[in-house]
Amino acid sequence: MDYVENSHETTERIKRLWKKYGNLVITLILLVMLAILGLQAWHKHKAKISIQASTLYENLLVNLEAQKNTQVQGLGNQLMSNYASSPYAKLAALLLAKQALINKQLLVAVTNLKWVISHAKSPEIKSIAQIRLARVLLVEQKKQQALAMVQQVTVKNMLPIANVVKGDIYLALQQDAKAKIAYQQALKGMMPNEALYSYTQMKLYSL
Repeated sequence: MDYVENSHETTERIKRLWKKYGNLVITLILLVMLAILGLQAWHKHKAKISIQASTLYENLLVNLEAQKNTQVQGLGNQLMSNYASSPYAKLAALLLAKQALINKQLLVAVTNLKWVISHAKSPEIKSIAQIRLARVLLVEQKKQQALAMVQQVTVKNMLPIANVVKGDIYLALQQDAKAKIAYQQALKGMMPNEALYSYTQMKLYSL
């Protein structure tokens, strides 16, 4: 008898709780389901975008190999415009900047490198763009701007190259003592078998 009464009380308690909180529970369940569905849809969307950007970048490389510069420019611009958040867009911008330098289009190179710097989430890619932009600015005789740019590089494995560029800038500024220090710091972060090592060593010995 006690068991029946307890069971009845439990049932009644559940009914009261459901009446009071039932709608809230249903709402919470629906919100959780919607969040899960939304997250799944977002991941699918990101995967689709990544595949599209990857395909465009592969096409860009094929056209680059075939020396179809107009197509390369078009595909690169498409990646930068429509897939700016994708790492492929930054790689495309770096390639466009390189092609611009080959064609002596310094302004175009600067524009593309600045785009990479402002959009890159990867510290490594951003550092590459900063170092290349510093080199371009040095060619343009904008020495102080070049120095300010290369000094922004903080990624450890990029510092040797940054220090070489810094040394070149100090040489151009006729600050040989600072150039020497920069080259010495660069050599400390390099292996003797690296191509840049010999260049840096030669620059250091010339001081």
